[in-house]
Amino acid sequence: MPMFFITIYGSNGDSGCRQLQQKFRNLFERGRTDRFLLEMLDMGELQKVRVEHDNSGLSAGWLLDRVEVTNTANGVTTIFLCGKWLDTKRADREIARVLYPKY
Repeated sequence: MPMFFITIYGSNGDSGCRQLQQKFRNLFERGRTDRFLLEMLDMGELQKVRVEHDNSGLSAGWLLDRVEVTNTANGVTTIFLCGKWLDTKRADREIARVLYPKY
């Protein structure tokens, strides 16, 4: 099973690279939505996110539709569209994507 990571960048700094994980659950299966709660300081206005995986395990590739980040303190959700594969065997063979907000 590959390990998945996200880094969130805002006007006040970045989150650092955070592993996305949930106990007792396979992540990023076809047709599923996965949700994660990451605690961090106020990032300010969100500028971009970097999403990646380590390409380990069988069928490590994954088609990422989008990332939504919600600030639970103020309820503001920022959407980062992707619509691309993170896969060494498909399309451009990238396993990391930098995404910018949709306004």
